[in-house]
Amino acid sequence: MAANKMITLRSSEGDEFVVAEEVAKMSVTISHMIEDDCVNNITLPLNNVSSKSLSLVINYCNKHVPEAKPAEGSTAMEAEKEMETWDKEFVNVDDDTLFDLILAANYLSIQGLLDLTSKKLTDQIAGKTPDQIRKMYKIKNYNPEDETEDHWEDQVREKCKIKNYNPEEEPEVHSENQLAAFSQGMTT
Repeated sequence: MAANKMITLRSSEGDEFVVAEEVAKMSVTISHMIEDDCVNNITLPLNNVSSKSLSLVINYCNKHVPEAKPAEGSTAMEAEKEMETWDKEFVNVDDDTLFDLILAANYLSIQGLLDLTSKKLTDQIAGKTPDQIRKMYKIKNYNPEDETEDHWEDQVREKCKIKNYNPEEEPEVHSENQLAAFSQGMTT
């Protein structure tokens, strides 16, 4: 790789990664930012990408950057075989990491990485029944009867840790007469 402009990328946790521009340009999203001149001396915040995922994405892009040359003495066929082996090892990760990589590849618009991670997920679920897939990924069984207003409100409350409304927990509210008397006392 020739000496080239460096780009700083910031993950959702605030960690910064400095990469060569040609590596960053493997992301269509970042490439558009560079073309629109949005990158001069600034750090690009990637709030939808964790540090772990961004590190893996950068690793993938470094390996797949178009300017990357095969190892000396190897033929194009050997280099392709080596890349396939590397790709298989790269996606040999736990399910959470795989899902995060899929989301990062989609957000950053890195088609090769999105294809690779999606294929890995497809291979994992191939030949499985819907029940097996639900169990593998801890997916709750869909039940249309559960889709009541109360059901969704309960799920939101649970997820957001919102307590149920209890009027007895409200602060004391004064009557209109008390408020009127209070406001008259302030104007006199």
